[in-house]
Amino acid sequence: MNRERENIIFSKELNKYAFYHAVHIYLKKPQVINRKLSCSNNLAFIEYNEKCEVDNVREIICNTLKNESLKNLEKELNNNFIEHKLKNLDALKDINVCKQVSIDRITAKNNISCFQITIIDKFNDRVSFYSLDNTSKFLPLINYTLVFKNNQLKLLVSEKDFENDACNWLRYALIKKLQNWMENYEEEGDDNKRMESHSLIDDEAYNKLYCELKQKHGKKLESLWVDESTDPKKFVYEDIAICAYLMTLWKKYREENKSDEKQTFLDFGCGNGLLVYLLNQEGHIGYGIDLRKRNIWDKFDPQVDLREKTWTPDENNFNDVDWIIGNHSDELSPWVPVVAYRSSYKCNYFLLPCCAYNFSGTKFERSDTSKSLYMGYIDYLNDISSTCGFNTTLIDRLKIPSTKRICLIGLNRSHDIENYAEQCEFISQFIKASIEQNKNFIPREKVPVVRNCTKIDKNLTEKIVKIIFDALMEEKKNKDTFIEEEEWNSGGELKMSDAVKLISQEDLKKLKAESGGLQTLLKNKHQIFDIRGGIIKIRKPKKITDIKISKKAQKKNAIKSSPCYFHLHHKQGCFLKSEDCCYIH
Repeated sequence: MNRERENIIFSKELNKYAFYHAVHIYLKKPQVINRKLSCSNNLAFIEYNEKCEVDNVREIICNTLKNESLKNLEKELNNNFIEHKLKNLDALKDINVCKQVSIDRITAKNNISCFQITIIDKFNDRVSFYSLDNTSKFLPLINYTLVFKNNQLKLLVSEKDFENDACNWLRYALIKKLQNWMENYEEEGDDNKRMESHSLIDDEAYNKLYCELKQKHGKKLESLWVDESTDPKKFVYEDIAICAYLMTLWKKYREENKSDEKQTFLDFGCGNGLLVYLLNQEGHIGYGIDLRKRNIWDKFDPQVDLREKTWTPDENNFNDVDWIIGNHSDELSPWVPVVAYRSSYKCNYFLLPCCAYNFSGTKFERSDTSKSLYMGYIDYLNDISSTCGFNTTLIDRLKIPSTKRICLIGLNRSHDIENYAEQCEFISQFIKASIEQNKNFIPREKVPVVRNCTKIDKNLTEKIVKIIFDALMEEKKNKDTFIEEEEWNSGGELKMSDAVKLISQEDLKKLKAESGGLQTLLKNKHQIFDIRGGIIKIRKPKKITDIKISKKAQKKNAIKSSPCYFHLHHKQGCFLKSEDCCYIH
């Protein structure tokens, strides 16, 4: 017995097109809602005979899939109820096709898969979901139906599943997301506005490879990261994901070209060298260049080819590789298509841009204000690729933990090899015209310029800190009871805008070149000040036993390495005993 479990009544008029649009997204990208999933692979999407009952459809498919034979499945489907096989899931949007069934293999992030059957009945606007795995930990183990009727979205589950945890997930996660998709549906051109993730590769193959690379390299690379200041989980697994994407893409091209030879590469501006390490370990010959060596390079195997090198546009290019990689290459990003083209007639490129720069190394400024800076930059890079003579520039979205995850892939040439030299000259003139209004290309400094208020005059820093500290002490006499009923003045609070007025114009000019200015300087003094939402307060001293000390801080003996500001400058001193304070008394 089915029981109506949930009604969602929308605030605006919707139609069944919006309903099937939302179902289409859910079938195609269930990982958007269920974070345990990696991808969904549609094995068959078909129309079945109106005379065939839904239970019969499900029974035939279930019995056939239990034999784990897709060939048998197709034979059984053809023998029993298919009128004709539809092309793909996009046919779901055709309201005139009333009886459909989708058979999908759902893959979790741990690379375990199971089958799901979805029965679509457009006569009654009902969509029913059936999982064929009773032990799955990443799909609802109950059967459920979505119904769209009288401008309401309803969830139907059987009476016995009423209190199941999966039912709560359906009610509060799935229904909420479907509602959002329906409310934001646009009939004309809606799908064209959305860029699919991994549209150029086999998502199942990618997920399998990613899991293998993660298992093989993840923990080892995390252990190498112990002395780095950045988060290993972000950098290590992001580069593993990029590596898995490239290897899946390259394997696809090898199969298309009937070649067994693995692609060679140059990582242009390789940074920490992780991507070079991973590709080398997986059998791809290549190397990385960067103007500054990183400490972690010394921890990689000796055969990992990483070179400290400053590149300029007038030098020889790289005719010894098949692909140029630009992975968050900053100022080098617009040069990646150029370098790939000049390197050889057959050289391709992969570009994952982040910060937006022009050829001259200056910040990119968008010309179309209707687009974000990022999307405007993607268009700019795409134009460069076309101008350089790449016949095909593909754009895809990666599955990485970053907001900047759109990549460009340049393949083939728009002209014959006989015109290669002529096109190279044309590119040179194009670049010259692009940068003539700015300064010539200047490589980034080998030692980055630090602008975080840590390099300014010490006397100026102490002067400004004392001005703000004294102002907080006078602003309001807050009395806090700590030990032995002794009152300690923790000062008042001050808006950042008011604090700026306390500093002379001459001193503010000295801070102007520093990123963040006064706020950055005060945040650096985190022992003294607590800044939140533009409000400055005195940070109350904490006992050494109350703070979590990182392994890095322990290694560097960072505790009790500097004087206690309150002990020296507060009228009442520090209220903590010397042995309890994190700083020196």
